[in-house]
Amino acid sequence: MFKPREFYDPVEIMLGVMPAFERQTPVFTNFEQRVALMMTESAQSKNVLTIQQAHQLVWQDISEELLQVSSGR
Repeated sequence: MFKPREFYDPVEIMLGVMPAFERQTPVFTNFEQRVALMMTESAQSKNVLTIQQAHQLVWQDISEELLQVSSGR
């Protein structure tokens, strides 16, 4: 049984339409390079990230990019 605190508040959830698979593929091809770049940039700015944090931030960036592509922005 789930507890109420284990759910997201509906106002915190923003759904969007993702572009077709063919449009998504190029964005994912350089995922590891993007993570490495984020790690390097964070180290240079003295704001060191863990690999998990860098992965999460890159996933967020990719999600935003794909949502912009599908919305035509």
